[in-house]
Amino acid sequence: MIHMKAKLFSFFLLLNCISFAQQWDVVGTAQFSNEAVSARLAFSPNGEPYVVYQDANSSNRSRVTYFDGNSWIDLGTVSNNAADSESIAFNLSDNSVWVANARTSDRLVSLYRYNGSTWEARTIYNNTSQNRYNEHLGLFYDANFGSPVMAFYKFPQLSASSGISQNAGIVAHFVNGNSGGSNGTNVAVGRNNTVTVDKYGNFMSNTTNDDVYTSSMDRRSGVGSSGNFTKYFAQQSKHYALINNRWIAHTRDFGASSDVLQYYQGTTKTTAQPLGNPNTQGHLVDIDMQSDFTTYITYANTNDEVAIESYDGTWNTISSLPTINTTSAGFFHQIAVNDFNDNLYYLYRENNRITVLKYTPPAPLTRYYIDANATGTGDGSSWANAMTSINDALTVAGSNTTEIWLAAGTYYPPVSGGNASTITVNIDNLTIYGGFSGTETQLSERNIRMNETIISGDGSQNDTAVDFTSASRNDNAIHVFTIAGNNITLDGLTIQDGNAGATTGNGQNGAAVYKNFDVTSLSLKNCTIKNNVGQGAGAIFARFDGSGAVTLTIENCIFNNNLARYGAALYTYSNTNITETVTISNSLFHDNVVSDSTTGNGVSGIAWIRAVGNSSSCTTNVVNCTFAENSATTSETNITENAALLLSRDNGSHNSTVANSIFYHNSGQSGTVLAGIGKGRSTFNAPTTLFVTNTIDEDNFAYASNTNNVSTNNPIFTDVAGKDYTLQNGSPAVNTGDNTYVVNTVDLAFNNRILDTTVDLGAFENTATLSVAALETISFTIAPNPTRDEIHINSQHRVKNVEVYSQIGHKILETNQQSISLANLPSGMYIVKITTSQHQSIVKKVIKK
Repeated sequence: MIHMKAKLFSFFLLLNCISFAQQWDVVGTAQFSNEAVSARLAFSPNGEPYVVYQDANSSNRSRVTYFDGNSWIDLGTVSNNAADSESIAFNLSDNSVWVANARTSDRLVSLYRYNGSTWEARTIYNNTSQNRYNEHLGLFYDANFGSPVMAFYKFPQLSASSGISQNAGIVAHFVNGNSGGSNGTNVAVGRNNTVTVDKYGNFMSNTTNDDVYTSSMDRRSGVGSSGNFTKYFAQQSKHYALINNRWIAHTRDFGASSDVLQYYQGTTKTTAQPLGNPNTQGHLVDIDMQSDFTTYITYANTNDEVAIESYDGTWNTISSLPTINTTSAGFFHQIAVNDFNDNLYYLYRENNRITVLKYTPPAPLTRYYIDANATGTGDGSSWANAMTSINDALTVAGSNTTEIWLAAGTYYPPVSGGNASTITVNIDNLTIYGGFSGTETQLSERNIRMNETIISGDGSQNDTAVDFTSASRNDNAIHVFTIAGNNITLDGLTIQDGNAGATTGNGQNGAAVYKNFDVTSLSLKNCTIKNNVGQGAGAIFARFDGSGAVTLTIENCIFNNNLARYGAALYTYSNTNITETVTISNSLFHDNVVSDSTTGNGVSGIAWIRAVGNSSSCTTNVVNCTFAENSATTSETNITENAALLLSRDNGSHNSTVANSIFYHNSGQSGTVLAGIGKGRSTFNAPTTLFVTNTIDEDNFAYASNTNNVSTNNPIFTDVAGKDYTLQNGSPAVNTGDNTYVVNTVDLAFNNRILDTTVDLGAFENTATLSVAALETISFTIAPNPTRDEIHINSQHRVKNVEVYSQIGHKILETNQQSISLANLPSGMYIVKITTSQHQSIVKKVIKK
């Protein structure tokens, strides 16, 4: 009957592997031929999987088998003695395989080496004065010492009243030729009588007070990591496992009555915690780690089935594992990463026999689709099967992935035990696009303004204010995005609610976007960056280290309501030997604030671009930008050039050009006019060169001497109170720019950047500039107006194109039809622009009820 069950199991397992797109494959055959009581898995230096197991068909002797790529090859039993607590590892000096076990008759610990044809005994730890109990015997290779090391614990007696070992010790037993030596220390072992030793030589044990101690030791000198080999870990740990750098998975918090899966680095619980919960026994926890520090945890979940989760800053469930029940008698399992290629393996016992599975992640797609409301398969291959979070896509994306498309909606990071987690973008040459409705097949079909895609750092969704002190912001993401890959572009996103609230270090900078220092290229296009707070730099922080050429590009972006002590919207600088190019075009900076905080005085600069290091070189181009209604107030006494745009250098060179831009309605100390451009502190140097041309500054460029065609004239924004910074007819900013500096083909509202032969100043091109004579030749009506639904356009001219804009100039829709539905638009006033076949245009206002 057992054999029939095994055949049925193999058949269903094969079906499972097929149905799960070959993500989990059986290694060799599904179930070994011999029954097993326990087993451990390791990998040769060439990546071949080796298994040592307690062979129930051979009087419980330790048997070894390995997979050669086609089948499992038996290497026989390591000795004639029944044994358990087996472990397996490789000596990297000669690539030989070693096995350690504990003889069941007397608990003596032995070490064996396979010489290519037979197993040979190498050493026995035979201190007969001590009994030994080895729940998890550790065997690993000590690269410093050049030989295998066994690690286990020993104890002479248990307390009759509590069953607690009162005089236990962790022993490291190293091998030199055929002899061995030992170093150890007394470490109390708790009520579960458990100790775990990972393959890196770290130790963890339960103690008499049910706390957990971790330690590592030099296997030769006996010197521990903290002098006495123990490190306090203030949690009760009913079941636990340990891996590199003391990453620990365990169940049950101190004093708790139920089991909860916990994840710690040493004594510190990570911000993000596992998604699932263990079953009522809380057992079967195991852990391993890839070379990039991605961690895998396996456990028995509340359905008594195996669950596997991965962690690389965020947790993800590997859902394609075949259903494996954990309630059968003697069930055991192990998760293991093959260090040769970072492949993931899973060993487990079913129907008394071992099966080994290998996880093959699906091949990365070139494009992933994200929709928070998707209900399909979640593989990200289409809108119907979209993933529901950006991190889902970033977890599986590969070097061939070039795009991620996000449907409209608000995406929040998970919050667990602290700040919301950051979104780390570490795939080179990747663009993350927002602004889709969820039906598009071409990038040109998206409508960014109609389909706002918000990435919020407010995971708890409880923010009450944008300031330095609101407690509701304390759990927000420190950085909404962390850029860890080169040539990353964020396009069509609203990035908001970051809170870089640390008082020192990098946690005080870049609440919206934080760029790692070694990243050489970053672009933001068509993005809105708002409601971010930094104790240092506010929304975007981009420091460039290393050497060579680097670029920062900001195009068609809005920076609104960001707060910091300096660089409220942007702070970027180049260190030694960096050649940096910064280009900011068609962008609007409004209602950003620089001020003092509780941690220090404000400095200056809504945007601050700076050359810092020796031999650094920075080239800055600010073109067609609008700075309006920003404020910079500070108690700093040496701010001699307080300004909206700081351009400075400490060392090196900085060559700057500002063209076709507007600085107006900005305020400084005590309500004074804030200068458009300055260097900030008196200790900073002005740029090597600064040229300002075709630009308006209310302060008349008090700190810039090399200017051309500049003025202090009021640009006559459409509605300052309503935050509409488009230009009215008659504005001195209309048709007064210099076309040679134009960077983009469209303005911030996606209108043509040049409409009437000469570019306008600022971020918006005026769209109502036809002459009176031309207007008199165009006649059309819009009815009904006001409307609740459709509008109909009547004209004696052939209508080529109709565009509908919001009050601040954002294009909402475009069509060539003369009947247009406004039913899905919020109530308010809209601008309708009609263009005839003769390329004449006129605009009218429409009220949507």
